[in-house]
Amino acid sequence: MNLDAIGNACKFNPEGTSVTLRAKEEDAALIVEVEDTGKGISEQGQTELFKPYHRLQGDGLGVGLALCKRWIELHGGRIWVNSTEGKGSVFAFSLPMEVVREIEGQGERGSQR
Repeated sequence: MNLDAIGNACKFNPEGTSVTLRAKEEDAALIVEVEDTGKGISEQGQTELFKPYHRLQGDGLGVGLALCKRWIELHGGRIWVNSTEGKGSVFAFSLPMEVVREIEGQGERGSQR
């Protein structure tokens, strides 16, 4: 669902750092977290992160996280980041379980074709 966060964690973290993916159900929502032990993001960078065409580094248009944010919010969820410079970041998003079940059902129908 939020493959940009996973891809970015792998792409922008130096060799020797780690990326951890966690998922849990809490308060009728699925919460997915992608944690890295990279260089972290400044407070200023965090405020700009989900804006279209904003890039902290690297190639690309800077629209991936903005599109993820829009899609998640349209489905009643939210996305956020907690980061400390020099220690890494945790990107997380939540979606209502009813939406998750609907998406899962669409996948099952699609695989039967």
